[in-house]
Formats: sequence, C-alpha cells, structure tokens
Amino acid sequence: MFIGLTAQGIYLRLKNKESPLILWTTLILICSGLAGLQVILERVAIPYLYRSASPSVVDTATLCAGILNFAISTFPYYAILVVFLRFNGLFLYNKWMHVLLSLPIWLTLFFYTDLWGNRVQNWFVAVWGAGYMLAAIGLVLRSVLTEKNPERRLHHSMIGLIFIVPVAIVNAYQFAPGSNSELWLRIIPIICFVSMASVILLYVRGSFLGVKRRSIQSIHIGTSLIQHSLKNTIGKIKLNALNIQKSLDKQQYTDIERYADQLLKTYDEMMGTMARISQAVNDTAVVQMKEHNVSDIVEEVVRSLSVYPGIRVEKHYDALPLMVDRAVFTDCLHNIVNNAVEAMKEAGTIRIALECRKKTAMLSISDTGPGMDPLQLQNVFEPFHSTKYRSGKHFGLGMYQVKKAMDAHKGKIEIRSRLQHGTTVRLILKRSREGGHDGKAEGAVR
Repeated sequence: MFIGLTAQGIYLRLKNKESPLILWTTLILICSGLAGLQVILERVAIPYLYRSASPSVVDTATLCAGILNFAISTFPYYAILVVFLRFNGLFLYNKWMHVLLSLPIWLTLFFYTDLWGNRVQNWFVAVWGAGYMLAAIGLVLRSVLTEKNPERRLHHSMIGLIFIVPVAIVNAYQFAPGSNSELWLRIIPIICFVSMASVILLYVRGSFLGVKRRSIQSIHIGTSLIQHSLKNTIGKIKLNALNIQKSLDKQQYTDIERYADQLLKTYDEMMGTMARISQAVNDTAVVQMKEHNVSDIVEEVVRSLSVYPGIRVEKHYDALPLMVDRAVFTDCLHNIVNNAVEAMKEAGTIRIALECRKKTAMLSISDTGPGMDPLQLQNVFEPFHSTKYRSGKHFGLGMYQVKKAMDAHKGKIEIRSRLQHGTTVRLILKRSREGGHDGKAEGAVR
C-alpha cells in the first residue's frame, strides 16, 4: 500500500499539476498509501525499537505512528467529500467553507486523539465520517443520474466505486468492535489494491477523470485541424497553378498576373497559419516588460467589443501602472473576451473589474455564458482543447496562450466556472510599484 498508492498519487499529481480535482484525488491516494507506513511502524518498527532502542526513540516513533493514524483516520472523509463536490461542479472557493468542512477533523485532534499514545477514538471519527461518506454517495448518485451520456455515466459510476468502497470499508472498521476490527483491517489493503488497479486501468484506457482521454483527443483534433487547414491551402495553390497553366496555353497573359497574386496571397495565409501555430505551441512566451497603464489596455480591448450590439460591458477599474508586455497582454485579454463573446453567442454581459492589493493586482473578467463542467475546466489550458465548434480558424489555443503569457509575466491565472452560472477568469500580476488606492476601482457601465 505504501509504495504502490503513494507512487501512484505522486505520479498523477506531477502529470496533472493544473487540476484541483486531480490534486484532491492524489491526496486521497497518498493518504491511503501512508496507511501502509503506519502499519509498518505500529506492527514492526515500534515492537522492535522497544527491545533495542532508547525510550526517546520509541516515543518519537510512536508519535509518528500517532500522526499517521490520525491523518489516515480522518482526512479521507474530508477529501472525498471535496472531490465529489468539485466533480459535481459545486466548488469550494470560499476558504471558510473548507474550514467548516474540516471542523470535525480539528475536534478529533484536540478532544479525541492522543498522538503520543498513538490512539484515536474511532467511534467519534466513525460517526461524523459516516455522514461525510453518505454525502459523497449522494453526490455520486447526482452525477450519475444527471448525466445523459451512457459512457460518461459509466465513468462517473466507476469513479464513485473506486473512492467510496475503500472509505466505506474504513468506516466499517472504525465502527466494528475490537474482536471484529482485525478482520476489516485485513480487507482494507485488498480493497485498496483493487481501487489502485482500477485507477491504473482507467488511466491507461484514457478515461480517468477525463485527464488522459482529453489530452489524446486534443492532440488528435489539433493535428486534424492543421491538416484540414493546410489541405485547403494546398488545394488553392494547385487550383491557381492549373489556371496559370491554362492561361499560358491559351496565351491569356492578363489573367496570369491575377492568379499569381492569388498564389502569393495563399502563400502568405499559409505561412501566417504556421507561424501562429508554431508560436502558440512553444513552451514559453518572450516578453518585453515595460510599465503601462492597464486600464488603457483594457479600454482598447473593450472598444473592440462595440461591434457586438448584444454584448453589455460593466467596467469597474481606474488607472493602474503595471509592468507588462503590452502586445502580449493585449492579445491575452482579447483571447479571454473573445471566448466570453463566443460562449454567450454574442448576447450577454461581460464584467471587467480591477482589484488592487499591496503587492499584486487582480483583473477579473466574468461572463454570463453557459459555464463549464469540472472535466472541461480542468483541461481548459490544454493546447487544441476547446468547447466551441471547431473549424480551420479555431484551433483551441486561446487559453493555452493566455496561460503561457501569464507564466511569462510571472503572474497567475484562476478560472472559476459552473454550468449555467457563467465563467470568471482572474489574472493576478505583481504591482510595478506601491501606489494607487487599494480596493476595487469603480468606473462606468456601458
């Protein structure tokens, strides 16, 4: 358990650093793996140390076993509830919600745990843990019953079983009297190994929480779009070349110049497409940082929305100097607002607000579009991933470029979205100097 589950959790996390859903999933896997380490300490190491080591060494080992015992007895209940809240799109953005949900863990630590004695009052943990487990089961059923796609419904069911069954067995172990607890303790590793094998199987098949499946699908779609775009361009080149050949045969020299111009224009279009894709898929963006008034950049982007009569823009910002690359940052904002316009089908409200802090500034752009589900959200920064209609003009590189631009500016990007509740993109940048006024800058509404 210790080697297998912790290694699996660490691998998944390293491969999917941007996904909060995968973060909580890997924490559960690692915590389950640490149960193996706790058993090693409790059943093997500590009895050996009693016979051969000093009391201080024994006390330290017992404290480590107690900390592990407390963590693996309480944390999985909390984490599994958070996972399925996120899986259902019920995100916990407010830190006080996390504090509230973790309250039983703190009560267990301060009133029902003896870390130095490696003892946790299992009955108390079992009672509140059962409530958390039932809530998680309800969320699993919700995701299964509301999903209309049979394949995705099966996927939701499998994910629920993978995580609910081991926690249910742990809960039964905590409720069981001492004479029966040993039997449950022997079952727990078997169930954990089955869950671990199921995660590996789903991941290899490309269907674990949509991570690998999305990645492979995105690459396939991306290459197909490039092939489609180049195929059309090559077709135009061939057509113009044939027309030039016919004009030469017929000695219609006045038409040749027109066809040659079309050839050059087609060449420029093809090279522009290749340059755009090449620049987009590079790992890093090159920026030239200068101090600019961000509100001027935002106004430039907002003016471009005037061509959409159905789009209403709410502006809440004032002048603020920041160190940015104007061209890259402007393109970054254009990508975000264009996504919002397309999501709202050119009819809705975009709210742009600037919040100034002591060392950072946060620019938030919200829309009233349909929002995204958790699986769409966790793949939003993948190149060639898009929830929009795909064509030779839309390669699904917009948010990938935004993320790359924010990394180059040493900033952060956060996206919050729920189905039927719109999407909010937050860009967090370091302030170029102290000054301005803290809080939200209020402006006009168009």
